[in-house]
Amino acid sequence: MAKGKPAKKSPKKTAKIGKPAARQAAAVRAAKQMEAEDQQLNAKMESVITEVTKPEKTRVEHTASVECPYCGEVFELHVSVDEEPQTLSEDCPVCSRSMSIHLLMEEDELHVEAYRA
Repeated sequence: MAKGKPAKKSPKKTAKIGKPAARQAAAVRAAKQMEAEDQQLNAKMESVITEVTKPEKTRVEHTASVECPYCGEVFELHVSVDEEPQTLSEDCPVCSRSMSIHLLMEEDELHVEAYRA
């Protein structure tokens, strides 16, 4: 080294405290966000798969004997029933009073109940 020239100092590398922790926290947040997005996509796919693969509801045509809850007269009623319970509103053909008819299909057997409206 020459006497009159100051020695060159190498640039100091300053390490910022907390930068690795900040990177780690950002990575954790990104991983959690990706996991949440994956769960949402899985839920959507599950609903699509269920919708596509579930069996279609079957509608069955039946003639049901209904007893009027007012006059006691029995009459025949033609109904289309699916697998879920249904409630119909009908008038008695004899006394003309309004009634509610509850239909339920269980294991290929039709259950019919009439109530006063």
